[in-house]
Amino acid sequence: MDGAAFTIQLLPEKCTTTMAKLIKKLCKKSHHCSLHTFQESAGKLQHASFGIPGRKGLFSPVYRALQTKTEMVTLTPYLKSALRDWRTLVQHLGRNPTSVQLLLVSTYPNYIQYTDTCRLGAGGVITPGLDPMQHWVWQFKWPPDIQKELVTGTNKTGKLTINDLELAGIVLGWLVLEGGVCKDLVFKHVGMFCDNTSSVGWAHQGSTSTSLPAARLLRFLVLRARQASSLLPLHIAGEDNQMADITSRAFKNNEDFFEAHADLVTYLNLHFPLPQKLSWREFKVPTKWVSRVISCLRGEQLQMESLLKLPKLGKSVGSIGQSTATSATRIPISTSSPPVNERCSSDD
Repeated sequence: MDGAAFTIQLLPEKCTTTMAKLIKKLCKKSHHCSLHTFQESAGKLQHASFGIPGRKGLFSPVYRALQTKTEMVTLTPYLKSALRDWRTLVQHLGRNPTSVQLLLVSTYPNYIQYTDTCRLGAGGVITPGLDPMQHWVWQFKWPPDIQKELVTGTNKTGKLTINDLELAGIVLGWLVLEGGVCKDLVFKHVGMFCDNTSSVGWAHQGSTSTSLPAARLLRFLVLRARQASSLLPLHIAGEDNQMADITSRAFKNNEDFFEAHADLVTYLNLHFPLPQKLSWREFKVPTKWVSRVISCLRGEQLQMESLLKLPKLGKSVGSIGQSTATSATRIPISTSSPPVNERCSSDD
């Protein structure tokens, strides 16, 4: 620990000679290793992970492997890929001390986002917290193959649950916040509200041993959020998440929200007017960003490099609205609004 610079760091020789070589040795094994050996390696990773931002999202494959009921652990390509990710981060930690500001939680979010997802699409709204910013809204319609893979009462063989899609919505929301509407999230605290308890729990824990699509999404999320002081996922009741509901359900042509699909900004300005004659602004989510989220849902294991580097934005990012300097004390967590239809279920 460096008290003057406020940083923590594993000894470089421990990173390079102990952790990195241990992981490399595991990856060289053909197909299996003993459970005892893997448990020791996992324990050392847990110890080293304390000073690694984004560490939680890499534990899902490790936890899943530790659930084996035999004395051997199968070293699948997916598990080896996760171990190589660990090796990269451990080596980085050996060369670069971690600022304690990346490991702290501030008292109130600098930025606040609400997200929602259904079978047809995902969407969300972004509002200022402690830091002033424009009010933003975004939405995206899932491609047909993702919609068809959702498990419903009439589709028992699907590969995706509504929990997976809700988590994908959180990841998309982070990409919009980080890469689109707020260029600098270093040492910032972000609060993200969602009405799905499973996805909130996964995002808070940073790992899961039950859902492979969620594990890939969590890896993506935490790698993107490594420079923020913290990402705080919070559950919100569905009836209090109406603005985000509208953005995701505007794709349904048999509901009152369908008119919002044509012009989200006009719809929100009418039904959720901002103070001081301020206006909402829509952010168009770039297809190249969404493709990475879709790849996680489709079961593809993307390289760390492709997750750490997003394609640059084009010139047009959405319809223009007025800027805002509204502070956090003027933005309520729950927004009252005119009555809306009951939330659709996961098979709608």
